[in-house]
Amino acid sequence: MGAGLTVDHNSAGQGRGPLAYRGYRALWLIGLGRNFGTWMHNMAAAAALATLSPSPLVNSLLYATTMVPIFFFSFPAGLFADRFGRGFILFWSSAVSILAAAGFLALDLTGGLTVGWLLGLTFAINTSWAVTYPAWNAEVSAALPRELVKDGASLNSLSYNLARTMGPAIAGFVYSGFGGAPVYLLNALSFVGLLAYFFGHRSTDRSAGATLTVPDAFRQTIALVRESVLFRAVLIRGFLYFFVGQTIWSMLPVYVMRERGLSESQMGFASASAGVGAIAMALLYPRLRRRYEDNWILLGAGVITAACTAVLPALTTVPQMAVPLAVYGAVYAVAVTINNGLIQVHVPIDMRARAVGLYVVVLYGVQSAGSVVAGWLAGLWGYGWAFGGLGAALLCCSVLGVLRWPVTEPQVTHQVRS
Repeated sequence: MGAGLTVDHNSAGQGRGPLAYRGYRALWLIGLGRNFGTWMHNMAAAAALATLSPSPLVNSLLYATTMVPIFFFSFPAGLFADRFGRGFILFWSSAVSILAAAGFLALDLTGGLTVGWLLGLTFAINTSWAVTYPAWNAEVSAALPRELVKDGASLNSLSYNLARTMGPAIAGFVYSGFGGAPVYLLNALSFVGLLAYFFGHRSTDRSAGATLTVPDAFRQTIALVRESVLFRAVLIRGFLYFFVGQTIWSMLPVYVMRERGLSESQMGFASASAGVGAIAMALLYPRLRRRYEDNWILLGAGVITAACTAVLPALTTVPQMAVPLAVYGAVYAVAVTINNGLIQVHVPIDMRARAVGLYVVVLYGVQSAGSVVAGWLAGLWGYGWAFGGLGAALLCCSVLGVLRWPVTEPQVTHQVRS
Protein backbone atom coordinates (compact mmCIF):
# COMPACT_ATOMS: atom_id res chain seq x y z
CA MET A 1 0.00 0.00 0.00
CA GLY A 2 1.08 3.58 -0.51
CA ALA A 3 1.50 6.72 1.41
CA GLY A 4 -2.01 8.13 1.40
CA LEU A 5 -5.57 7.50 2.54
CA THR A 6 -8.32 5.65 0.69
CA VAL A 7 -10.46 7.66 -1.72
CA ASP A 8 -14.20 7.85 -1.13
CA HIS A 9 -15.40 6.63 -4.55
CA ASN A 10 -18.91 7.97 -3.99
CA SER A 11 -17.67 11.53 -3.81
CA ALA A 12 -14.43 11.32 -5.75
CA GLY A 13 -14.18 13.95 -8.42
CA GLN A 14 -17.53 15.61 -7.60
CA GLY A 15 -16.65 19.30 -7.72
CA ARG A 16 -13.12 18.64 -6.47
CA GLY A 17 -9.88 19.22 -8.31
CA PRO A 18 -6.75 17.09 -7.88
CA LEU A 19 -5.23 19.47 -5.32
CA ALA A 20 -8.21 18.84 -3.02
CA TYR A 21 -6.75 15.38 -2.34
CA ARG A 22 -4.22 15.52 0.46
CA GLY A 23 -1.94 12.78 -0.86
CA TYR A 24 -1.77 14.24 -4.34
CA ARG A 25 -1.33 17.78 -3.03
CA ALA A 26 1.66 16.74 -0.92
CA LEU A 27 3.24 14.87 -3.83
CA TRP A 28 2.62 17.79 -6.21
CA LEU A 29 4.32 20.29 -3.89
CA ILE A 30 7.24 17.91 -3.33
CA GLY A 31 7.53 17.45 -7.10
CA LEU A 32 7.45 21.20 -7.70
CA GLY A 33 10.39 21.71 -5.36
CA ARG A 34 12.30 18.83 -6.89
CA ASN A 35 11.70 20.14 -10.43
CA PHE A 36 12.98 23.59 -9.49
CA GLY A 37 16.05 22.09 -7.84
CA THR A 38 16.81 19.97 -10.90
CA TRP A 39 16.46 22.76 -13.47
CA MET A 40 18.45 25.17 -11.35
CA HIS A 41 21.19 22.56 -10.96
CA ASN A 42 21.25 21.91 -14.73
CA MET A 43 21.89 25.58 -15.44
CA ALA A 44 24.59 25.91 -12.76
CA ALA A 45 26.31 22.70 -13.88
CA ALA A 46 26.33 23.88 -17.51
CA ALA A 47 27.80 27.24 -16.49
CA ALA A 48 30.43 25.58 -14.31
CA LEU A 49 31.43 23.14 -17.06
CA ALA A 50 31.75 25.95 -19.59
CA THR A 51 34.11 27.68 -17.13
CA LEU A 52 36.14 24.53 -16.50
CA SER A 53 36.53 23.52 -20.16
CA PRO A 54 36.18 25.45 -23.43
CA SER A 55 35.90 22.21 -25.44
CA PRO A 56 32.54 21.83 -27.26
CA LEU A 57 32.94 18.05 -27.07
CA VAL A 58 33.40 18.07 -23.31
CA ASN A 59 30.44 20.40 -22.84
CA SER A 60 28.26 18.20 -25.05
CA LEU A 61 28.88 15.34 -22.63
CA LEU A 62 26.64 17.10 -20.11
CA TYR A 63 23.65 16.37 -22.38
CA ALA A 64 24.77 12.75 -22.61
CA THR A 65 24.69 12.45 -18.82
CA THR A 66 20.96 13.21 -19.06
CA MET A 67 19.96 11.01 -21.98
CA VAL A 68 22.03 7.88 -21.34
CA PRO A 69 20.58 7.11 -17.87
CA ILE A 70 17.02 7.64 -19.10
CA PHE A 71 17.49 5.30 -22.04
CA PHE A 72 19.17 2.51 -20.09
CA PHE A 73 17.64 2.68 -16.61
CA SER A 74 14.02 3.90 -16.85
CA PHE A 75 12.43 0.63 -17.94
CA PRO A 76 14.41 -1.62 -15.53
CA ALA A 77 13.57 0.88 -12.78
CA GLY A 78 9.88 0.53 -13.60
CA LEU A 79 10.19 -3.26 -13.38
CA PHE A 80 11.87 -3.02 -9.98
CA ALA A 81 9.33 -0.46 -8.72
CA ASP A 82 6.48 -2.84 -9.51
CA ARG A 83 8.44 -5.74 -8.04
CA PHE A 84 9.85 -4.23 -4.84
CA GLY A 85 7.55 -1.24 -4.26
CA ARG A 86 7.40 2.33 -5.49
CA GLY A 87 8.22 3.72 -2.05
CA PHE A 88 11.40 1.63 -1.90
CA ILE A 89 12.62 3.01 -5.24
CA LEU A 90 11.62 6.60 -4.49
CA PHE A 91 13.24 6.63 -1.05
CA TRP A 92 16.61 5.22 -2.06
CA SER A 93 16.89 7.12 -5.36
CA SER A 94 16.23 10.34 -3.43
CA ALA A 95 18.95 9.42 -0.96
CA VAL A 96 21.41 8.98 -3.84
CA SER A 97 20.37 12.37 -5.28
CA ILE A 98 20.96 14.12 -1.95
CA LEU A 99 24.42 12.56 -1.62
CA ALA A 100 25.36 13.52 -5.19
CA ALA A 101 24.10 17.10 -4.75
CA ALA A 102 25.93 17.35 -1.43
CA GLY A 103 29.06 16.16 -3.23
CA PHE A 104 28.66 19.00 -5.72
CA LEU A 105 28.36 21.47 -2.86
CA ALA A 106 31.38 20.14 -0.97
CA LEU A 107 33.62 20.05 -4.04
CA ASP A 108 32.55 23.53 -5.12
CA LEU A 109 33.27 24.98 -1.68
CA THR A 110 36.70 23.32 -1.48
CA GLY A 111 37.70 24.13 -5.08
CA GLY A 112 37.83 20.45 -6.04
CA LEU A 113 35.06 20.43 -8.66
CA THR A 114 36.82 19.16 -11.78
CA VAL A 115 35.34 18.21 -15.15
CA GLY A 116 35.41 14.54 -14.19
CA TRP A 117 33.67 15.10 -10.85
CA LEU A 118 31.08 17.41 -12.43
CA LEU A 119 30.13 14.95 -15.17
CA GLY A 120 30.22 11.96 -12.82
CA LEU A 121 28.01 13.51 -10.16
CA THR A 122 25.61 14.89 -12.78
CA PHE A 123 25.39 11.39 -14.23
CA ALA A 124 24.55 10.07 -10.74
CA ILE A 125 21.79 12.69 -10.25
CA ASN A 126 20.32 12.03 -13.68
CA THR A 127 20.46 8.27 -13.13
CA SER A 128 18.54 8.80 -9.91
CA TRP A 129 15.97 10.87 -11.84
CA ALA A 130 15.63 8.15 -14.50
CA VAL A 131 15.06 5.56 -11.77
CA THR A 132 12.58 7.81 -9.94
CA TYR A 133 10.39 8.89 -12.87
CA PRO A 134 8.39 5.66 -13.53
CA ALA A 135 7.68 5.04 -9.84
CA TRP A 136 6.85 8.71 -9.27
CA ASN A 137 4.26 8.83 -12.06
CA ALA A 138 2.63 5.63 -10.89
CA GLU A 139 2.53 6.87 -7.29
CA VAL A 140 1.04 10.27 -8.18
CA SER A 141 -1.65 8.78 -10.42
CA ALA A 142 -2.60 6.28 -7.70
CA ALA A 143 -3.37 9.20 -5.37
CA LEU A 144 -6.36 10.34 -7.45
CA PRO A 145 -9.70 8.92 -8.56
CA ARG A 146 -9.71 7.79 -12.18
CA GLU A 147 -11.73 10.74 -13.48
CA LEU A 148 -9.14 13.21 -12.15
CA VAL A 149 -5.96 11.44 -13.23
CA LYS A 150 -5.70 13.41 -16.49
CA ASP A 151 -6.26 16.69 -14.66
CA GLY A 152 -3.50 15.58 -12.29
CA ALA A 153 -1.22 14.89 -15.27
CA SER A 154 -1.93 18.43 -16.47
CA LEU A 155 -0.94 19.87 -13.09
CA ASN A 156 2.22 17.76 -13.16
CA SER A 157 3.00 19.34 -16.53
CA LEU A 158 2.40 22.76 -14.97
CA SER A 159 4.89 21.96 -12.20
CA TYR A 160 7.51 20.79 -14.68
CA ASN A 161 7.11 23.73 -17.05
CA LEU A 162 7.09 26.32 -14.27
CA ALA A 163 10.42 24.92 -13.12
CA ARG A 164 11.82 24.66 -16.65
CA THR A 165 10.85 28.26 -17.43
CA MET A 166 11.75 29.96 -14.16
CA GLY A 167 14.38 27.65 -12.63
CA PRO A 168 17.27 28.46 -15.01
CA ALA A 169 16.55 32.20 -14.73
CA ILE A 170 16.65 32.05 -10.92
CA ALA A 171 19.77 29.89 -11.03
CA GLY A 172 21.45 32.32 -13.44
CA PHE A 173 20.82 35.19 -11.06
CA VAL A 174 22.08 33.24 -8.04
CA TYR A 175 25.09 31.80 -9.91
CA SER A 176 26.20 35.18 -11.24
CA GLY A 177 26.03 36.74 -7.78
CA PHE A 178 27.10 33.95 -5.43
CA GLY A 179 28.52 31.09 -7.51
CA GLY A 180 27.28 27.53 -7.76
CA ALA A 181 27.27 26.56 -4.07
CA PRO A 182 23.82 28.03 -3.19
CA VAL A 183 22.30 26.33 -6.23
CA TYR A 184 23.79 22.95 -5.35
CA LEU A 185 22.55 23.37 -1.77
CA LEU A 186 19.02 24.16 -2.94
CA ASN A 187 19.08 21.13 -5.23
CA ALA A 188 20.09 18.87 -2.34
CA LEU A 189 17.31 20.30 -0.16
CA SER A 190 14.76 19.78 -2.96
CA PHE A 191 15.00 16.01 -2.44
CA VAL A 192 14.44 16.11 1.33
CA GLY A 193 10.65 16.23 1.00
CA LEU A 194 10.59 13.13 -1.18
CA LEU A 195 12.92 11.32 1.19
CA ALA A 196 10.82 12.22 4.22
CA TYR A 197 7.49 11.38 2.55
CA PHE A 198 8.54 7.86 1.63
CA PHE A 199 10.63 7.10 4.71
CA GLY A 200 7.85 5.03 6.28
CA HIS A 201 6.95 3.28 3.02
CA ARG A 202 10.30 2.22 1.64
CA SER A 203 9.57 -1.47 2.30
CA THR A 204 5.76 -1.68 2.45
CA ASP A 205 4.61 -0.20 -0.86
CA ARG A 206 4.08 -3.44 -2.76
CA SER A 207 1.67 -4.11 -5.62
CA ALA A 208 0.51 -7.37 -7.15
CA GLY A 209 3.68 -7.23 -9.24
CA ALA A 210 5.65 -8.12 -6.11
CA THR A 211 4.70 -11.78 -6.60
CA LEU A 212 6.38 -11.91 -10.02
CA THR A 213 10.01 -12.56 -10.80
CA VAL A 214 11.76 -9.90 -12.88
CA PRO A 215 11.74 -12.11 -16.04
CA ASP A 216 8.01 -12.75 -15.55
CA ALA A 217 7.40 -9.01 -15.11
CA PHE A 218 9.31 -8.33 -18.33
CA ARG A 219 7.23 -10.90 -20.23
CA GLN A 220 4.06 -9.39 -18.77
CA THR A 221 5.10 -5.97 -20.08
CA ILE A 222 5.71 -7.37 -23.57
CA ALA A 223 2.23 -8.91 -23.38
CA LEU A 224 0.82 -5.50 -22.46
CA VAL A 225 2.35 -3.97 -25.59
CA ARG A 226 1.06 -6.85 -27.70
CA GLU A 227 -2.47 -7.03 -26.30
CA SER A 228 -3.35 -3.47 -25.26
CA VAL A 229 -4.47 -1.56 -28.34
CA LEU A 230 -4.48 1.74 -26.43
CA PHE A 231 -1.02 1.39 -24.90
CA ARG A 232 0.43 0.36 -28.25
CA ALA A 233 -1.26 3.34 -29.90
CA VAL A 234 0.24 5.69 -27.29
CA LEU A 235 3.73 4.35 -28.00
CA ILE A 236 3.34 4.54 -31.79
CA ARG A 237 1.67 7.95 -31.80
CA GLY A 238 4.35 9.19 -29.41
CA PHE A 239 7.05 7.89 -31.76
CA LEU A 240 5.45 9.56 -34.79
CA TYR A 241 4.94 12.90 -33.04
CA PHE A 242 8.10 13.37 -30.99
CA PHE A 243 10.55 12.29 -33.71
CA VAL A 244 9.82 15.58 -35.49
CA GLY A 245 7.99 17.44 -32.69
CA GLN A 246 11.19 17.95 -30.71
CA THR A 247 12.89 19.79 -33.63
CA ILE A 248 12.21 23.30 -32.34
CA TRP A 249 13.33 22.48 -28.79
CA SER A 250 16.57 20.85 -29.94
CA MET A 251 17.45 23.28 -32.76
CA LEU A 252 16.27 26.56 -31.24
CA PRO A 253 19.59 27.57 -29.56
CA VAL A 254 21.74 27.03 -32.64
CA TYR A 255 19.13 28.56 -34.95
CA VAL A 256 18.63 31.71 -32.86
CA MET A 257 22.29 32.30 -31.96
CA ARG A 258 24.17 30.98 -34.99
CA GLU A 259 21.78 31.28 -37.92
CA ARG A 260 20.21 34.58 -36.84
CA GLY A 261 23.18 35.93 -34.86
CA LEU A 262 21.09 36.88 -31.83
CA SER A 263 22.32 37.13 -28.25
CA GLU A 264 22.10 34.73 -25.32
CA SER A 265 19.48 36.92 -23.65
CA GLN A 266 17.36 36.85 -26.80
CA MET A 267 17.75 33.09 -26.88
CA GLY A 268 16.53 32.98 -23.29
CA PHE A 269 13.47 35.04 -24.21
CA ALA A 270 12.70 32.74 -27.13
CA SER A 271 12.92 29.67 -24.90
CA ALA A 272 10.79 31.37 -22.24
CA SER A 273 8.09 32.03 -24.86
CA ALA A 274 7.72 28.30 -25.43
CA GLY A 275 7.72 27.75 -21.66
CA VAL A 276 4.92 30.28 -21.15
CA GLY A 277 2.84 28.48 -23.76
CA ALA A 278 3.39 25.17 -21.99
CA ILE A 279 2.30 26.68 -18.66
CA ALA A 280 -0.83 28.16 -20.24
CA MET A 281 -1.77 24.81 -21.78
CA ALA A 282 -1.39 23.04 -18.43
CA LEU A 283 -4.11 25.34 -17.10
CA LEU A 284 -6.27 25.08 -20.22
CA TYR A 285 -6.14 21.33 -20.87
CA PRO A 286 -8.70 20.22 -18.22
CA ARG A 287 -11.33 22.35 -19.99
CA LEU A 288 -10.12 21.38 -23.44
CA ARG A 289 -10.40 17.65 -22.81
CA ARG A 290 -14.00 18.01 -21.65
CA ARG A 291 -14.92 19.43 -25.07
CA TYR A 292 -12.75 17.30 -27.38
CA GLU A 293 -11.49 13.74 -27.36
CA ASP A 294 -7.78 13.24 -26.77
CA ASN A 295 -7.51 11.54 -30.15
CA TRP A 296 -8.42 14.78 -31.93
CA ILE A 297 -6.42 17.00 -29.58
CA LEU A 298 -3.34 14.95 -30.50
CA LEU A 299 -4.12 15.41 -34.19
CA GLY A 300 -4.43 19.16 -33.64
CA ALA A 301 -1.14 19.18 -31.73
CA GLY A 302 0.59 17.43 -34.62
CA VAL A 303 -0.82 19.78 -37.27
CA ILE A 304 0.01 22.93 -35.27
CA THR A 305 3.52 21.68 -34.42
CA ALA A 306 4.09 20.97 -38.12
CA ALA A 307 3.02 24.51 -39.01
CA CYS A 308 5.21 26.10 -36.31
CA THR A 309 8.21 24.03 -37.43
CA ALA A 310 7.76 24.99 -41.07
CA VAL A 311 7.26 28.70 -40.41
CA LEU A 312 10.09 29.26 -37.90
CA PRO A 313 12.91 29.75 -40.48
CA ALA A 314 10.95 32.62 -42.05
CA LEU A 315 11.10 34.58 -38.79
CA THR A 316 14.20 36.68 -38.16
CA THR A 317 13.63 38.34 -34.77
CA VAL A 318 12.63 37.01 -31.36
CA PRO A 319 9.46 39.18 -31.17
CA GLN A 320 8.36 37.59 -34.45
CA MET A 321 9.08 34.14 -33.04
CA ALA A 322 7.39 34.71 -29.68
CA VAL A 323 3.80 33.82 -30.62
CA PRO A 324 4.63 30.73 -32.75
CA LEU A 325 6.98 29.51 -30.02
CA ALA A 326 4.33 30.01 -27.33
CA VAL A 327 1.81 28.08 -29.44
CA TYR A 328 4.40 25.38 -30.07
CA GLY A 329 5.19 25.10 -26.37
CA ALA A 330 1.49 24.73 -25.61
CA VAL A 331 0.74 21.94 -28.10
CA TYR A 332 3.98 20.10 -27.33
CA ALA A 333 3.07 20.13 -23.64
CA VAL A 334 -0.44 18.87 -24.31
CA ALA A 335 0.92 15.92 -26.30
CA VAL A 336 3.16 14.94 -23.37
CA THR A 337 0.29 15.42 -20.90
CA ILE A 338 -2.19 13.32 -22.89
CA ASN A 339 0.20 10.42 -23.31
CA ASN A 340 1.11 10.44 -19.61
CA GLY A 341 -2.55 10.64 -18.62
CA LEU A 342 -3.62 7.79 -20.89
CA ILE A 343 -0.96 5.48 -19.46
CA GLN A 344 -1.74 6.44 -15.87
CA VAL A 345 -5.49 5.93 -16.34
CA HIS A 346 -5.58 2.73 -18.35
CA VAL A 347 -2.58 0.63 -17.30
CA PRO A 348 -3.24 -1.42 -14.13
CA ILE A 349 -1.49 -0.06 -11.05
CA ASP A 350 0.64 -3.18 -10.60
CA MET A 351 2.12 -2.63 -14.10
CA ARG A 352 2.06 1.16 -14.29
CA ALA A 353 5.64 1.95 -13.26
CA ARG A 354 7.18 -0.33 -15.88
CA ALA A 355 4.70 0.92 -18.53
CA VAL A 356 5.79 4.50 -17.79
CA GLY A 357 9.43 3.37 -17.89
CA LEU A 358 8.96 1.82 -21.33
CA TYR A 359 7.19 4.94 -22.58
CA VAL A 360 10.01 7.17 -21.27
CA VAL A 361 12.59 5.05 -23.12
CA VAL A 362 10.61 5.46 -26.36
CA LEU A 363 10.01 9.18 -25.71
CA TYR A 364 13.61 10.14 -25.02
CA GLY A 365 15.09 7.68 -27.49
CA VAL A 366 13.05 9.00 -30.38
CA GLN A 367 13.72 12.62 -29.38
CA SER A 368 17.46 11.96 -29.36
CA ALA A 369 17.33 10.30 -32.77
CA GLY A 370 15.07 13.02 -34.15
CA SER A 371 17.37 15.80 -32.98
CA VAL A 372 20.30 14.17 -34.79
CA VAL A 373 18.26 13.83 -37.99
CA ALA A 374 17.05 17.45 -37.74
CA GLY A 375 20.60 18.71 -37.29
CA TRP A 376 21.86 16.60 -40.18
CA LEU A 377 19.12 17.83 -42.52
CA ALA A 378 19.66 21.46 -41.48
CA GLY A 379 23.35 21.14 -42.35
CA LEU A 380 22.54 19.41 -45.63
CA TRP A 381 19.60 21.48 -46.91
CA GLY A 382 19.64 24.61 -44.78
CA TYR A 383 17.10 25.50 -42.08
CA GLY A 384 14.31 26.57 -44.42
CA TRP A 385 14.11 23.37 -46.46
CA ALA A 386 14.91 21.11 -43.51
CA PHE A 387 12.25 22.58 -41.22
CA GLY A 388 9.72 22.69 -44.05
CA GLY A 389 10.36 19.06 -44.92
CA LEU A 390 10.16 17.96 -41.29
CA GLY A 391 6.91 19.90 -40.85
CA ALA A 392 5.41 18.18 -43.89
CA ALA A 393 6.52 14.79 -42.56
CA LEU A 394 4.92 15.49 -39.18
CA LEU A 395 1.66 16.55 -40.85
CA CYS A 396 1.52 13.24 -42.74
CA CYS A 397 2.42 11.25 -39.60
CA SER A 398 -0.27 13.03 -37.58
CA VAL A 399 -2.98 12.19 -40.08
CA LEU A 400 -1.71 8.62 -40.37
CA GLY A 401 -1.70 8.29 -36.59
CA VAL A 402 -5.29 9.41 -36.06
CA LEU A 403 -6.51 7.08 -38.84
CA ARG A 404 -4.39 4.01 -38.12
CA TRP A 405 -3.75 4.20 -34.36
CA PRO A 406 -6.58 6.16 -32.70
CA VAL A 407 -6.34 6.53 -28.94
CA THR A 408 -9.89 5.40 -28.21
CA GLU A 409 -10.31 4.83 -24.51
CA PRO A 410 -11.88 1.62 -23.17
CA GLN A 411 -14.04 1.71 -20.06
CA VAL A 412 -11.85 0.37 -17.28
CA THR A 413 -11.47 0.86 -13.55
CA HIS A 414 -8.58 0.77 -11.16
CA GLN A 415 -7.96 1.22 -7.47
CA VAL A 416 -7.02 4.67 -6.29
CA ARG A 417 -5.90 6.44 -3.14
CA SER A 418 -5.90 10.00 -1.91
